[in-house]
Amino acid sequence: SSMAQASAIFANNSIKTWIAEPQAEYEIMFSKGRINVLGGMTFQKNLREGETAQGSGYNSDALLESIKGASAVVIREANYADYRYNAVFGRISYNYDGKYLLNFTARRDGSSRFGPSRQFANFGAFGIGWVFSQERFIKNNFTLLSFGKLRGSYGITGNDQIGDYGYLDTYAPASLQYQGSSVLVPTRLYNPDYGWETNRKLELAMELGFLGDRIFFEANYYRNRSDNQLVGYSLP
Repeated sequence: SSMAQASAIFANNSIKTWIAEPQAEYEIMFSKGRINVLGGMTFQKNLREGETAQGSGYNSDALLESIKGASAVVIREANYADYRYNAVFGRISYNYDGKYLLNFTARRDGSSRFGPSRQFANFGAFGIGWVFSQERFIKNNFTLLSFGKLRGSYGITGNDQIGDYGYLDTYAPASLQYQGSSVLVPTRLYNPDYGWETNRKLELAMELGFLGDRIFFEANYYRNRSDNQLVGYSLP
């Protein structure tokens, strides 16, 4: 009867990440109005590396915690993933007399997870608001109403929350052999059009406060739609 062979697995993985997001804000005040301008950038990098090895053929259990005590070493897994994300963004908000609100947002995002010609995309949003409880005719005729606001917004944002290198040709080792050698099989085809998923959100809302906001009511309507969804298909 053969004796069971002692073996041990050793793994070494690291994740290095950093993010920088400088921003600048400027506000202009005049008579009854206020303009707020915000600009900024984002720089991000995540690097994941790792290796898993298996040692076998130990002649003593006392050596199991050292890979050097193994007579044979096999690399079970090695991984490397470099993710980079950059963005530039800006926002302009306008407030007139605390009653009329307007804001615009624009941004350009870039992600290493997409095809070479699809890494960058533009997104934006705008919103409007009317605090009608500040109007004189409302204050004079609706004394129970302490706060009233109508607002609406529409915006498009991007999504890159998928794995790395999803647009590349990829291969994986197979259990098959060809003429005594190990082989690779394709697992994904190159897709240069692999790009940003877009989410479009429309929102309308009304807020009402009564008796010094002791009673507060809010109604929302929103519609979210996703385009160019990041989904995986089995390779035929």
